[in-house]
Amino acid sequence: MGLQEAHLLMFNENLDAASAAHWVGYNNAAHFNRKYKSVFGYPLA
Repeated sequence: MGLQEAHLLMFNENLDAASAAHWVGYNNAAHFNRKYKSVFGYPLA
């Protein structure tokens, strides 16, 4: 699982970013947020 799966969890299942990140294997929320912005073009916050 990765960023795409986390994105779907947040928007389809209404998970918050930290929960979605943890669910797909990211242990560091800041790292997840940086990667998310690099892929999707906008930050989560």
